[in-house]
Amino acid sequence: MTNIKDIEKNNIQFLINRAIVSDDGKEYSLPLKDIIIDFNPFESFYNSINQFYGKGFRILFLCSKEWYDFTQSLKGAFCSREFFADDFVMQENIVSIKAAERFTANLKDDTRLIIGVGGYKVIETAKLISSSSKLPLVLYITTPECDTAISPYVCAYHNGIKDMFTTVTPQIVCVDMSIMDISQSSLGNGLGVLASKLTALWDWHFSNIFNNESCDYSLAQAALSIIKNFCQNAGNILYGDKSVIFDMIQTQLKLSAICQFAQNPRLMGGGEDSMYNVLEMFFLKENKELRNRGENLILCAKLIFRAYKVWLEKLKIETFFCPPDNTLRLEKLTDYLGLSELVALKKIYMVDNAEQWEIMQYKWNEYKDDLKTKLDEYYVFFQKLEKIFKRIYKDAGFWTTKYLTESDIMLMLGLAPDSSSKFTMLSFVKMTGILDMYLEGV
Repeated sequence: MTNIKDIEKNNIQFLINRAIVSDDGKEYSLPLKDIIIDFNPFESFYNSINQFYGKGFRILFLCSKEWYDFTQSLKGAFCSREFFADDFVMQENIVSIKAAERFTANLKDDTRLIIGVGGYKVIETAKLISSSSKLPLVLYITTPECDTAISPYVCAYHNGIKDMFTTVTPQIVCVDMSIMDISQSSLGNGLGVLASKLTALWDWHFSNIFNNESCDYSLAQAALSIIKNFCQNAGNILYGDKSVIFDMIQTQLKLSAICQFAQNPRLMGGGEDSMYNVLEMFFLKENKELRNRGENLILCAKLIFRAYKVWLEKLKIETFFCPPDNTLRLEKLTDYLGLSELVALKKIYMVDNAEQWEIMQYKWNEYKDDLKTKLDEYYVFFQKLEKIFKRIYKDAGFWTTKYLTESDIMLMLGLAPDSSSKFTMLSFVKMTGILDMYLEGV
């Protein structure tokens, strides 16, 4: 277990890199200028800003409503040392291109740096502002939900739907352990995010096989090892063990670094850019309170795991046949999500010809035993994190009892856009007809 006293005071980049070394000994380097994790890290943070950017320029501080007071104190500390500063406060509960564009339009001409203060929503919106304004980005993180901190990818709403965008990588990342939000919802978010990564990793493994992707698969293995290591002492988080909270932060930053190294957004989260989109839209359309991201992610990951396991059990024959086209699913996507048919088509993976389907069938016969073994392995660690999550949330059954019906869940799983423009397990399950029942009569 990590001793808090042993946390490197100035720069822990070596800790991130040391954990991400492939089996053949290949090492990776992050494009960041500095990574700081500390109790009361302001002096280290301030010195890092001075070292890499200089003094006396204008800074924009972006924060959420819950971190407004702290942001004012941080802003005041910079202003007292001859900096100029402005602030924007996020009012939205979702990350959107429209909000980022509004903030960008209100930037003063002499602004030279953007500092995002808070958690996930602020991190993602700050990336969008930085990308559109061409200004460098620094993050001051205050929550355990920081799995996207080092990667350039953002899931954001645009024109009524949620999409994946490639933006910028922050140049300095500072995590303040002294004010870290360790509330029930915040710890649950962190665990939910990590649990969802297991679905994403398994789908990454599947898509590498079926897309003939040339990628460094050792990074996926490293990511799984990082999650396994965290699982060993994760249960101590229930007792407020700060060293485990530190391990959670470090684990999320390492996974974010792997997403950056692999240049593949598939590690963003289990279903984050597919089923999670539909779940969020369900709450928004039904005017229901939107649950926290970590809660929703662990729900989506659990449902996707369940669909995969059911599908694998039912598909016992050696061969299978190409199912009918996706006309029904396409109609549901256009009706429920409000998409044009052309846009909806881009959200569905289609088999172009019989030869392509035959190749997929051949690969399935070759790899199915390995895939079943892998799925079981990943699911074991998912269940460990889910068990801890449920002990944090006493009302963990709210998904199927108070807020969601079985029909709602079927609709979300059946409608979920494919999780990338390439072939994934979710694409495969839908193609073989197992999820047709989720669309009939809805």
